[in-house]
Amino acid sequence: MKLFEKISTKLINGKSRLFKFFNIPIIQFEILNKHIKIKFPLLNKEKYCSTLNTDKSVFYLKVNRREKYSFICLQQWINIINYLDSDFYIICDNEELKTEILKKIVFKNSNIKFISSYTKPFKNIVKKNFSKNWYKAAYAHLSTFYHAQQHGFKSFWNIDADDAILLINPDKAANMLDTIGNYAVKNDIKAFSLDFWTSLTQGQNWTFGITYVDSSIDWFKYLKNIPFDWRDKFKDINFDFNLDWIFNYMKIYEDINIKTFYIENLHFIHWGDFLINPYASQIYHWYQGKLQLPLLETILQNKDITTMSIPEECIKFDFNINENEYIEFILQYITAFRLFPCQWIKLYGLEKFMKQEMKNINIEPIKII
Repeated sequence: MKLFEKISTKLINGKSRLFKFFNIPIIQFEILNKHIKIKFPLLNKEKYCSTLNTDKSVFYLKVNRREKYSFICLQQWINIINYLDSDFYIICDNEELKTEILKKIVFKNSNIKFISSYTKPFKNIVKKNFSKNWYKAAYAHLSTFYHAQQHGFKSFWNIDADDAILLINPDKAANMLDTIGNYAVKNDIKAFSLDFWTSLTQGQNWTFGITYVDSSIDWFKYLKNIPFDWRDKFKDINFDFNLDWIFNYMKIYEDINIKTFYIENLHFIHWGDFLINPYASQIYHWYQGKLQLPLLETILQNKDITTMSIPEECIKFDFNINENEYIEFILQYITAFRLFPCQWIKLYGLEKFMKQEMKNINIEPIKII
């Protein structure tokens, strides 16, 4: 632990400097649109929480990984939230990673809130129901429910923000999530998650990842009363149980409206160890009633295991995504082509590509609203 630390953070129209003593944030200077504000994080914390709009969906961004792709994913989610003008909390249990986030991510303002995973309020639920290797993930997921309940939020988005990314510009992604959240409200859906495991498992599993949650019901009441032998319902198809599976149980056997959605012609990446774990980490594409894994299909040349029918229970949203939008997003936000020096362009023979394919791409490391 450092005695003293100064952390500089880029803001859209300025910058912030946070000073920490013994890892405790003491004072913060925000320079925004040429105006300077002085904040005292410890004093302002409760005041801020008491003025939040509890009617608007808050975002919980769960971050644990420190890979390059993790910061690309997190930046995309911060940009989406900016377009929605929503509030967010970053759930992170690693102090060094928190500092790295502050240094690498561009925020709208200095109102950046981290919370650590809770454990005590639901330790019995976790240890009773889940495989040991899923304890930490369960604590992080359940912390979103607990925090929302404690602060009176009526709904929230639970996001795996360090390895999940929608390959679509953030303004359009924001409109999609707003539409999907409104649909959930109108149809009294209590948990509404983006498909990929549902299709991958032939409709046999429901998962978190990008999930809208109605927190007006007491989720912990249901979780505390789950039968001890609930896992026996799935023993023929699974042996490794996490929070996803208990929600899958509630979806089937409890009177709770839990659903899955997908977006027509959307490309999505769940990052990780791709070919080693080929279904869990992959590029996904929902198109004409099928979930396609285009990268895996190219490598294995086998459509039987890389194209799955989307179950009828999955709710379709169509936002008229064109076939090139994901390519434009990848070139703008993910690949480093836009940053290649002229020597590398000549080295790899990319002159034609840079002239034709990159002509509409911002030559900037990050595009921020």
